Order: sequence, then structure tokens, then C-alpha cells
Amino acid sequence: MALSACKTGLGELKRGGEIFGLKRSFMLAGVEGLLMSLWSVPDKETKEIMTDFYERVLANNPKRDSFTQSQLKMLKSAKNTSYRHPYYWASFEYIGVN
Repeated sequence: MALSACKTGLGELKRGGEIFGLKRSFMLAGVEGLLMSLWSVPDKETKEIMTDFYERVLANNPKRDSFTQSQLKMLKSAKNTSYRHPYYWASFEYIGVN
């Protein structure tokens, strides 16, 4: 499951230290893997990293590995050196099985 909208990986800290949010809800519902964002990233950059991720997954590569490779591609981007800043590639996290 990929949720590429802004801040989908954030939750609310409740009494007792539990964090409630989309991440918890999807995992309790049985989703095996989840890709979510921790902060707002511009649409253009989100599209680039997500398009690369989906291409890798559709080529039957493991999801976690695919996303790591998509992040590395953006980090090493020669066409836009500003993409090397973590703001663009580190917002997303993949949790769950590969």
C-alpha cells in the first residue's frame, strides 16, 4: 500500500505512549507493507520518486528494495542536484515485509 500524500505517516501520541494514525490502522487491518510520508514534499519530486518505485515493483522487484533504490536514484540525481537534499528523498518510509 502506498500513500504518497503529505504527512500520511504521522500520528497522534495518546495516553500510555501509543501512537494512533493511518500507519497503525493499516497495519492492524493486515496490510503487509506500507509506504508513507513524514513531511510535505512538492508534487513534482513526489511524482518522480513514486514513478520510479512503481516501475521497479512492476518489474517484480521486492517493494522495500525498490523504494530504497528509488531513494538512492533521487539522492544521486545528476539532472537536479537539489534532489540530493534529504528533504526530497527522505520524507517517505516503507514499513512491513519486503
